[in-house]
Amino acid sequence: MPISTSTLKSVLRLYRNPNAKIKNWIDNGVLIPLKRGLYIVSPKITMREPCLELIANHLYTPSYVSLSYALRLYGLIPEQTNRLTSITTNHTRSFENLFGHFAYFGVSRPYFAIGITSRTENNCSYLLATPEKALVDTIVFSPYISTSLIGLERFIEDDMRLDISVLKNMDISLLQACLNISPKQMILKNLITLCQR
Repeated sequence: MPISTSTLKSVLRLYRNPNAKIKNWIDNGVLIPLKRGLYIVSPKITMREPCLELIANHLYTPSYVSLSYALRLYGLIPEQTNRLTSITTNHTRSFENLFGHFAYFGVSRPYFAIGITSRTENNCSYLLATPEKALVDTIVFSPYISTSLIGLERFIEDDMRLDISVLKNMDISLLQACLNISPKQMILKNLITLCQR
């Protein structure tokens, strides 16, 4: 679980110099910095691998894990991703730390609120896009998609390498909710058409 500087200082309030103690913990590998003011206790001490998705949720808030990383978690695309991708209501931004590359893509608050779920694995709970929202997010942030039905189908099958048959199981109402406030309405209309075939 990521820990903020303010939380650490409240724990260390009886110390004369909490900042010095925090620095000592960093220097001795007890704490690992995630970004300025945010840390995680070393896996060597907790004896547990860190939950990257939970780290992503805390690095830049509010946010939820999405796009290709989420599609991979659901087993919908075969490729491993070299960065953990998330959606936020803040500006687009990225972070690098000991645990990898974390990329965030900014959206409006109404769009952000659609299609978020919570997932728990190995006693770690984090916010994640539903499969439908992860797919829509990927389409919204992919710059070169044809507005035609055939072009979208090729993008999904050839570029994303997603089995088109899984679209039959998508929640159309969630896709429709995204369509109503998305900047790529024509493409999302075609996505709904593909799901209904």
